[in-house]
Amino acid sequence: MRRICFRGIICTLAAIVCAVLSVAFLCKSRKSGTEGPACFVSFQLDYSDQKENHCQIFYIDGKDNVLKEVPRDQFQGSGKFHFTIPCESLKMLRIDFGSTPGDIHLKKFRCHGKDELRLKQSECKPYNMTSCSIEEDSISGASSNIDPFLEIYPSEPVRGGKGLEIQAQDILLGILVFAGVFLFLQALVSAPSFAKARNRADALLVVVFALMIALPMFFSDSKEISVSEKRELAKFKPPILPNGRFDEQFQQNFSRWLSDHFACRDQLLEANAFLSRTLRYPCQLSANTTGGRDGWFFDHIGIPTMRNYHNLDAFPESQMAETTQRLKYLNEYCEKHGKKLYLLFLPEKFRVYGEYFPSAPKIRPDSESALALFVEYLRKNAPELKTVYPVDTLLKHKNECPLYFKTDIHWTEMGGFLGGQELLAAIRKDFPDLPETSFLETKPRTCVYGDLFDYSNRQIPGDKTTLYPEPVLPANYVDSPLGPITCIDNYERKYKVFCVHDSFLIAMTPLLGNTFREVRGIRALYTFSENHFSLLDQADIVIMECLERYLPTFWNGVDNTYELLKRRGE
Repeated sequence: MRRICFRGIICTLAAIVCAVLSVAFLCKSRKSGTEGPACFVSFQLDYSDQKENHCQIFYIDGKDNVLKEVPRDQFQGSGKFHFTIPCESLKMLRIDFGSTPGDIHLKKFRCHGKDELRLKQSECKPYNMTSCSIEEDSISGASSNIDPFLEIYPSEPVRGGKGLEIQAQDILLGILVFAGVFLFLQALVSAPSFAKARNRADALLVVVFALMIALPMFFSDSKEISVSEKRELAKFKPPILPNGRFDEQFQQNFSRWLSDHFACRDQLLEANAFLSRTLRYPCQLSANTTGGRDGWFFDHIGIPTMRNYHNLDAFPESQMAETTQRLKYLNEYCEKHGKKLYLLFLPEKFRVYGEYFPSAPKIRPDSESALALFVEYLRKNAPELKTVYPVDTLLKHKNECPLYFKTDIHWTEMGGFLGGQELLAAIRKDFPDLPETSFLETKPRTCVYGDLFDYSNRQIPGDKTTLYPEPVLPANYVDSPLGPITCIDNYERKYKVFCVHDSFLIAMTPLLGNTFREVRGIRALYTFSENHFSLLDQADIVIMECLERYLPTFWNGVDNTYELLKRRGE
């Protein structure tokens, strides 16, 4: 009898150890990403009237007083978020709410380290929000502009502490694991015979197996987008259709939904990346990503990257000639209405940092790329067109500071600054009174992972820091039928600018905003509609910006703009 009791105690202790280990494993993702003190933050975010739901988190550590970013892959859609901020003292917390206007509700806000941050005792500054009300631990607001954000300043910096954040589902799962292991061991100990113990063990194994199947569904997450996989996650579709009939595709739909939303999915993906790194498996890159040397990534969007890199694709001279005639008409239209037109062409990432591209030496030199040949054709056959192609400037300064992100397709703010300076040099030939804009101060910004980042590549570090010039004027956004309009105002300056652009112009906004009186930009595939005529009419300067990969789209956009302005002129 004593022997059975002693064995029972040993089995119970073993079950407790297993439960503690299981909870610690599940909570591993809640630990601070670095050694040392950290602040633990959690909140529940709900959106309404928004199609794109995501947020970004920034903070200032009182130790170095530098704005840093929390890796954004975990902040997608509505739901509960838990994360750590590696800092000795939290001086400011900034939450950027999504990219489209609508109502925003942030509830159950918690932030603590050695100290605790309470919203009611902090200074909360909303930006791009028409209304904002703060309760004990909740914030409700509405935005009419794009990119609303909230800055939270504690009355005293929150000192970071050490520890784990354990969530309710983790505790519950640990209890269930504890109960399962305990009952399993107890059944083996208490059975009067081996046969009876085997029967009990089999029954318990069935119960544990059923729980393992049910628990991932019970604790499924509500994310709508997976940033790491760069795709929209499957949505749950009910088995009954609106017409009352049973959906014959329900089984396939449910299987897709479950595979995208089962509990601990992100942790398992991270574990797979860890094993791949530890066992030296090859990196699994996404379909649009090519891994280069020293942690550099390149992409496959637009013209196939390899053929574009080797300069194998070219466009017929007849097409270049037709597009040149269209651009001449646009330039004449601007001249007739008292404006100046400038064409800004931007090189691909591998044009500047080709030494990191995973390929053999180029088959043809860069001077024979489709964009270089087109720029040369414009300068030779249409010298009246003001064409800017800052590839030589970028190559000259590429070793001074990072001009493109390692894990992102875009150039950095300093890349945009150098490219923008060359653009302004061309504009000053027509506007000699344009003020010289220089930045006496630059600040580091952490960019952990860019838009080429994938979970399978977590073993490859992203860009630690890059520099961006200060001061940066805030950009507001106004909705239009063809997308948001970028608006920057600086009433100390003189001239107004209208830009037709892609995402690369965003890095140039600090320079443009401090140079011109008004900057109005649209991202509309290099064309615009009648709804944007008012912006065109008010501008003194018109800029059409095009990245190399989008050259075919640029040509199509020029044709559409030509037809639109021609009809207007008639």
